[in-house]
Amino acid sequence: MLVYHQDPAEIYYYNTNISLHYYNTNISLHYYNTNISLHYYNTNISLHYYNTNISLHYYNTNISLHYYSTNISLHYYNTNISLHYYNKNISLHYYNTNISLHYYNTNISLHCRK
Repeated sequence: MLVYHQDPAEIYYYNTNISLHYYNTNISLHYYNTNISLHYYNTNISLHYYNTNISLHYYNTNISLHYYSTNISLHYYNTNISLHYYNKNISLHYYNTNISLHYYNTNISLHCRK
């Protein structure tokens, strides 16, 4: 469903919800305790799939993903990505960029400039 001017739409499928706002847009989806929320122009997506979450902000962007205790968060233009996969984390900042990765008690951190 596509809804304009901050009008919500909702769908339920096995305890599933989708809500979409276009221009200050939100989508939330629940599929087996799954959620997606999307905001486009100040955008957010959050997805839960077996305790999974993705959140996306585009232009001041964030993505967070949880997949079996997994998280990804992304900020694009002042960007951050954080990923947790079995106690795994990645965080990325693009333009004043940072990446940190944890994989079975492993860490990588990256700082990058334009």
